[in-house]
Amino acid sequence: MGRALHLLATTGVALLVASASGAHGDPFSAKSDPAITEKATTLQDGIGRVHQTVSTPSEEAQAFYDQGLAHLHSYRWVEAARSFHQSLRHDPKLAMAKIGLARALEGMKDEEAADAALAEAREVSEGASAHERLHVEAYAAKRRALAAPPDERAAAAEAHRRALDALIASDESDAEAWLLRGNASEGPWGRGQGGDEASIPFYEGALRAVPGHFAAHHYLAHSYENLDRADEAVRHAETYATSCPNVPHARHMYAHTLPRVGRWPDAVRELEAANRLEEEFAAREGLDPSHDWHRVHNLTVLGLAYLRVGRDDDAERTLERAFATPIPDPLVQSWHSTWPEFLLLQERPAEALNAARTLAGRPSPLLEVIGAALEGEALLDQGKLPEAAAASAATRKRIQRLQTETASHPHGEAIVWVATEYANVLDARRALHADPDAQWLGFVGQVADQIAADPTFDGWGVGWLRLRRLARDAQRTGHDDLARRLQKHLGHLPEPADAK
Repeated sequence: MGRALHLLATTGVALLVASASGAHGDPFSAKSDPAITEKATTLQDGIGRVHQTVSTPSEEAQAFYDQGLAHLHSYRWVEAARSFHQSLRHDPKLAMAKIGLARALEGMKDEEAADAALAEAREVSEGASAHERLHVEAYAAKRRALAAPPDERAAAAEAHRRALDALIASDESDAEAWLLRGNASEGPWGRGQGGDEASIPFYEGALRAVPGHFAAHHYLAHSYENLDRADEAVRHAETYATSCPNVPHARHMYAHTLPRVGRWPDAVRELEAANRLEEEFAAREGLDPSHDWHRVHNLTVLGLAYLRVGRDDDAERTLERAFATPIPDPLVQSWHSTWPEFLLLQERPAEALNAARTLAGRPSPLLEVIGAALEGEALLDQGKLPEAAAASAATRKRIQRLQTETASHPHGEAIVWVATEYANVLDARRALHADPDAQWLGFVGQVADQIAADPTFDGWGVGWLRLRRLARDAQRTGHDDLARRLQKHLGHLPEPADAK
């Protein structure tokens, strides 16, 4: 989602989308459920060891604060919130626990609650140390950057980074400061998933401060995966998974990196382990597994992995299950599109059409666009070219509306980029069915190039489904040179030795 779309416009198709930025807002914010986030919790094993000394006389408050940090660094927002609430039960004036709670609520996209927790942290910060007050103000700078209007965002983001630089200067042994600064290299919304060369020195700084810190290895795994440096990504992901054996995302992240080095069976096992951990933990805690944003993500990647190793029946069951499971994070609901895309690849257009329409009917502007685009593909596969063209036109109009709706959202550009890729695939497939000229064939090639350029499992996992559809169309419509180009892209993606 962090990539920009750099395709040229071709006849009748507006490919470029304008940059969007600004404050958060509905419908891409969410509300956390206090019945879940405030549910009492206990100290847990196998989640990674983290310690940051904070100003509290309570050993229990300190222990649950540390546990909250550990959950934050594995994107377990609900468990982090529960731990910080537990910490605050032992010390209601612990400012750092309130900041941790704000970070967890922000992860759940409950922006209003995150701002309220920050305000409470500032109210009680007189009992904090000078360094802790710098933490509070650095987080306040982040919230200002996220809410800044477009013409002020760059300056606000720089102010956030300067606040974190001051935090590091105040205490270079504070690994948390280094980790936060690495996250901020992605932008004020950064949480370690979009890292690159700019982020790596800060995560290495965290390892100097606390050798073996699992969160640094977690974020380095993401950074090296994004840079397509597979061996280094695997090394750090393995350390993360070994340090946090009971954390679903740790096992998932290790699996993310393994196919790039040919270890498909190991990847499947790790994804299955993550799935079991999610279900077992939810059962023990009396929670529905779908309360966690990670649930559908792991099921989706597991389904794609099954498909790639030839376990088609397992893939179908898993992807259909993912489609039926709610996603609490409104920014990542596009994962639900994998089920209709699977049906399209399986040449089951009637089922794909029903799934696409179900998707479009869900209460999400992003899913409305995605569903319309996939509906167009299903109509195309039914030989209904005029109806597919109408679906394309409707999709493009919806994208324009989505661009307006997200113009002030900090993730607006990424939201529109995601929606636009679905429209591009539809139009590329339509072009192949309509006697395309050289310009349109060039467009199809550019769409394929963009899909193949993503080095991450999230990108090439679904991208493989799209390239397969495009390659099949190119071959069936007699565009042999383009078909070979698309097959070459497929050949560059990781392929199990025994895949179908």
